[in-house]
Amino acid sequence: MIYATTLSFSTVALARLAGALRGAEEQRYQMLARNISDVIARYSGDGAVTFISPAAEPLLGVPAARLAGHSLFDRVHVADRPAYLKAISDAGRGQPRSVEFRIRREVARDDRGRPLAAEFVWIEMRCRPLEADGATASEQGVVAVMRDVTERKLQDQELEAARAEASRADAAKSRFLATMSHELRTPLNAIIGFSDMILHEDELRLAPERRKEYAQLINDSGQHLLSVVNGILDMSKIESGNFENVPDPFSPRPALVKFVQSFGRSKPARTASISSRARPRICPTSPAIRARSNRSC
Repeated sequence: MIYATTLSFSTVALARLAGALRGAEEQRYQMLARNISDVIARYSGDGAVTFISPAAEPLLGVPAARLAGHSLFDRVHVADRPAYLKAISDAGRGQPRSVEFRIRREVARDDRGRPLAAEFVWIEMRCRPLEADGATASEQGVVAVMRDVTERKLQDQELEAARAEASRADAAKSRFLATMSHELRTPLNAIIGFSDMILHEDELRLAPERRKEYAQLINDSGQHLLSVVNGILDMSKIESGNFENVPDPFSPRPALVKFVQSFGRSKPARTASISSRARPRICPTSPAIRARSNRSC
């Protein structure tokens, strides 16, 4: 009888001691959760929040008690909810997961109800199955650690925007080089072609006026080539912010005539045919028509 009473008393004492130890251990874990900057949450088998640390309050702007149940899920951005639920579901089946999603926080609003700060913040959540002694699989649930990664996401977006801008600049340079190649090739063809004719004037029996015309075309092509090179130099000045635009009076007709003479005669008749019909008095040089000097065709 005394033995049974002693055994019963010992069992009760052990049970109380075990309960006290579990309580002390739980208090230590709660103390850690309250003092850590990351948000710690525990989910039940159906994805409801059964515990969330106080660190969620400064992050989301609401008391932790208001995030219990499915209230946290209601704050997740609609587009990110499938990934959020899948991560918790996979972790509940024993597969640790990591996911990034946007979540709405409480922010101050103006008189029209518009937010005065960003409503959504980026969260990185790492979740894994919660293993508890003596608990069934459905009772174990999921434990998750959440961290604010908004600043990193903004930096990634800025980096991506910089890459896109660099790609556009590279494409623009490629187009510029292609255009400049054409602009350089056209006057060079004229210079080479007409100078070659002058070199073989004995064979071609060129008249003096024809030689003079060809020499003038070579000079015009050289002037055009010089203007192209000046244009390239102007591009570098524009990029450095030292470009100064000084327009001069400009008449389109001489530029058009020079272009036809240079381009039309430098090409074989079977590959190109070009002509012009410009009245002698069309667009005379006037202060009303202005352009950069030495930049005509």
